[in-house]
Amino acid sequence: MNEVTYDYNRVGKQITDKKGKVSKIRKYHMEPEEIGDASAKWLKEIDLVPSSIRKLAHSTFFNPYRKGIYYAQLQVLYLLGANQWHELSVLVPKIQEVMENIPITKREHGDVYSTNSWKLFKEKLPSSHSNINKDIVGKIQENFVFMQRLTGLHPSGYKLRQVFAALDYKRVSSSNMSSGMWYYRLSTYDNMEQAIPTRDFSEFDTPKNNKKYVTSKFIGKIITIK
Repeated sequence: MNEVTYDYNRVGKQITDKKGKVSKIRKYHMEPEEIGDASAKWLKEIDLVPSSIRKLAHSTFFNPYRKGIYYAQLQVLYLLGANQWHELSVLVPKIQEVMENIPITKREHGDVYSTNSWKLFKEKLPSSHSNINKDIVGKIQENFVFMQRLTGLHPSGYKLRQVFAALDYKRVSSSNMSSGMWYYRLSTYDNMEQAIPTRDFSEFDTPKNNKKYVTSKFIGKIITIK
């Protein structure tokens, strides 16, 4: 398994890839003061969450993302119960519900109007004529994969690791769905070193050659055998 190599000191620096494209390294971590502020804000947000739900997550956990699609996806996993598996079809309407309650004020061509995070999320999806078309469910699944990233130029899961947590997914064979059923889990831990994501294919009938499920770039645990 690769090591997490994200370097705070490289944020803002320009790099050139093999194709000659120049890009700037973005910030994917929280500074100590940001962690303190976000944690305090989180405690206020979950004040009305039942203790039976709160105690399922480690006491050090809080949602580290700004209020948008990543925040909503993680929030739903927390509200349904941390450290437990939840099926994708249950998550999607809950994610919509959370995002519809995140108000957004937009300015366009001099006009100001009110909307919500869910509407903006849908507007950003590629059109049906796009070569990279993803529907709402597909984009949500892609985001869950992004939240597992701990290496490369876009380690979107690094903030999650800073709060001693990881995003896991499990694929299970189903006679009704050829692609299987997808389950997701917010796992919380005692320390940062333990916070490594999991991809579980042990209950999915993979082909004999299962190399497509294993990648050297993934930092985490891949399970293919029960």
